Amino acid sequence: MNDIDNRKIDMNNTSEHDKSELEKEKLREERAKQKEELKKYEKYGALKFQQVVFKVEDIKFKVLKKLCPNFIKHFDKYIDRKKRKQIKNIKKKATERDRIEQEHPKLLKLYDKYSMSKDRIKSNLKELKTTIRKKVKAANPKILSFYDKYFKIEDPLKGLTPEEQIRKIKEINKFSKMFMRKEFHQEKNRNYHMDSKKPTEIYKYLEWNKKVHVKGLTKDAVLIPLLTIGAIAGINYLLPILIFELVSAGINFECINIQNYNMCRFKLTEKALKKQEERKTAETIKNHGEASKVIYKSIEKNDDLPSFSEIIENISDKKQLLQLREMIRKSMEERNIEVNKENKQI
Repeated sequence: MNDIDNRKIDMNNTSEHDKSELEKEKLREERAKQKEELKKYEKYGALKFQQVVFKVEDIKFKVLKKLCPNFIKHFDKYIDRKKRKQIKNIKKKATERDRIEQEHPKLLKLYDKYSMSKDRIKSNLKELKTTIRKKVKAANPKILSFYDKYFKIEDPLKGLTPEEQIRKIKEINKFSKMFMRKEFHQEKNRNYHMDSKKPTEIYKYLEWNKKVHVKGLTKDAVLIPLLTIGAIAGINYLLPILIFELVSAGINFECINIQNYNMCRFKLTEKALKKQEERKTAETIKNHGEASKVIYKSIEKNDDLPSFSEIIENISDKKQLLQLREMIRKSMEERNIEVNKENKQI
């Protein structure tokens, strides 16, 4: 009986060993494939064009800071106008029927008929869209997959109540302001540069940027043949537009190539980056956890980004104050190191 049990254990161990070896082999093959892809993207000019992008980025922020030093202030005003308009439309839509009932009760039946007709049209369009998707999927699923990946627009407010929509809009706008401040002060576009504290976040920005340029290249692919036919037919004013679209197509292609290159690099180092992020997060919680809570609380309770004095008001003990001071000191130190590195490269 013991011999049988031992044989079973050996078989289980061998099975687990084989599985492990297969997984390792699969991982090696995947990494080899990704390295080959990197070479392909490099061949298409990813590294050279990325240097051009960085140079343009550097010039962009230098010119922006020189010509518009108050850019953040103007950006905040733009975001606030957009936010107010969105919230106004949500509130108007939510209270529209009640307002008509109070101010124009005789028009209420007409409004209800209009609303029902509008909902019916939406329902019919939704059914039509579903039918078209099914037919396209049956005929050529790759087209549908391409559309969903690069052209489908997800509404972040879909399915939310008016109150939830307003909260979501305020949250989105606060993040927009924070991201723009970070880009402006660091002089780096977030879709081309990795945050050392949150390195895994770069991937979603790479995907987003690739999506933008795929849309652009698709537009170019449609317009270029039409413009070429028009230019050959003798419509002279189409020639400059054709040249512009050709340049645009080249830029879009290279930007897609860069993002493919960076996404491939990310996949090769994903495991190490996740460990780095976990370590940095653990360090932040340990050294600045209380200060982070104060900042988060200040952001959460304000409709807009809180000022420094508003953050200070939310401090309740000495530990939070000391951690906040240390956090600021460390951030300034890291920024100075980064600036010195950039100056040496120049």
